[in-house]
Amino acid sequence: MLIIFDLETTGVDVAKDRIVQIAYVLLDDSGKAVAQNCTLVNPQIP
Repeated sequence: MLIIFDLETTGVDVAKDRIVQIAYVLLDDSGKAVAQNCTLVNPQIP
């Protein structure tokens, strides 16, 4: 099994930018997607 994980952020500065989306896909040994999820995150900044 393999999990592919992705984060989307408000920028590239780790000191000030925030995560806004988290996603993953879980692949079985043949490469078929067996689970996936995507969620938005409130970064708590204007």
